Amino acid sequence: MSSLDGSDVFRVLFVCTGNICRSRIAEQVFRTRFGSANIEFSSAGVGALIGMAMPVQAQAASHHLGGDDDGHVAQRLTRDLVADADVVIALTRAHRSEIVRTLPRAGRSAFTLRELARVLASFVNDPDAGAPVESSSLVDILRSYVPLVAAQRGYAEQPESAVDDDVIDPFRQSQEIYDLCEQQIGNAVAQIEASISRLAGVRR
Repeated sequence: MSSLDGSDVFRVLFVCTGNICRSRIAEQVFRTRFGSANIEFSSAGVGALIGMAMPVQAQAASHHLGGDDDGHVAQRLTRDLVADADVVIALTRAHRSEIVRTLPRAGRSAFTLRELARVLASFVNDPDAGAPVESSSLVDILRSYVPLVAAQRGYAEQPESAVDDDVIDPFRQSQEIYDLCEQQIGNAVAQIEASISRLAGVRR
């Protein structure tokens, strides 16, 4: 059921190129840290290597960050996957552009992972940022945060270089590149987790 139809599940979609490294690592790590009966995570690739499993280096990176391999194989990004997601998290700006091309209105709820980390931190630290809806429903509260955080983009400190909003592609690269990819994802996840902890404490 689409989030626009009042689903009681908050859906997060991760997107990279092949859906076997970056988006899969992020999906698995987020599921471990934030998954619940009301929050679901999935992933896809704009040029997915359909049916392929994760390379062993990507599996190792996920495990280092606390993720668990769920046996999912690569799938291609579709309009329906984007439409059903409450938030779409791209691993690079190019992926985000493809998401918006696939479904233009997704621009309001699509971020790169590293962009989301810095914008969410800015939102948490901004005393003038808007407040979410008052509701007993976790899903309703989460959905109300999405436009508030998106509106913070223009107020958040900008990266020194635009590429700092991207996570490097490690596929068929050296172990050093896999390690850098793991570090970039891990740092973003840690920053997001810290912001969510603060939100839980001061924006109930």
